[in-house]
Amino acid sequence: MKRNVIFCVLSITLFFSSCQQVSYKNEEFSVETMALLEGLQPKMMETGQFRIYYAPDSKAAEVVAEAAQIIELSKAKVLALLQQPSYDESLNFLLVDHEEQVAELTDLARREYTIPDERFAIIVMDGEREPYFTRSLFKTIATHFWGVPDDLLMFEGAAVFAQGSCLPIKDPLYQIAAIGRQKGETCSFQQLVTQYKVCAEEYPLTTSMYAGVVFQLIFDGFGLSRTQKIWSNGIRKIERIVGMTLTDLNQELEYVFNNVTIDPTIDINELNQNGCQ
Repeated sequence: MKRNVIFCVLSITLFFSSCQQVSYKNEEFSVETMALLEGLQPKMMETGQFRIYYAPDSKAAEVVAEAAQIIELSKAKVLALLQQPSYDESLNFLLVDHEEQVAELTDLARREYTIPDERFAIIVMDGEREPYFTRSLFKTIATHFWGVPDDLLMFEGAAVFAQGSCLPIKDPLYQIAAIGRQKGETCSFQQLVTQYKVCAEEYPLTTSMYAGVVFQLIFDGFGLSRTQKIWSNGIRKIERIVGMTLTDLNQELEYVFNNVTIDPTIDINELNQNGCQ
């Protein structure tokens, strides 16, 4: 039976678990997360503040030492973006081989699933494609320093911006979002703001890249402090915080996308179906 972890912790306006907290290996996990781990009975490698769980017969078991190195680099990148000197809380990662395993555990087929308040994430690490540790760590560490985000657009967009890659495409945020808009393979900006979850279900990759562009424009244009305020209050409050309306922001996005030199070899339908390398 699938263990529904995500719907206890994530909706369009509510991100974090209100479930009863219990201990598992000296961590404070929800009942659902503890049951998930106890059901899987994974091996664990502990190195510094990282606890990395994996099945002994998985592809992830072959790359678990490499995972620790990647996590360390991802953490340094996130702290630099947030302009924070350190983050010392324990961080827990369950490595799996493919999205179908994530779907079995959470009802969502994705390569990264993070519960920030439990400092716990499920990450696909198959030894072939890029693991999304930076996405996950930005969600957890930003929530620690900035508080609970008010909307999914900022939450997911920040994580994609932090990762900053979609191999083998150069400048993937702008390329993929611009092609998606051009070919009608993404939502409108208004839908992105008001129906992010629906957009992500229909156009998983173009939606996340579009959100990453929105976050980057805000982050680069208004700086860390005001980005944090928009994160906390929601993008619909942007005018009160920076004096720019959502219409103004959409016009800025139109200008940016109209000036992207699109790579004609990119197959946006395949990317939406199969994701990045």
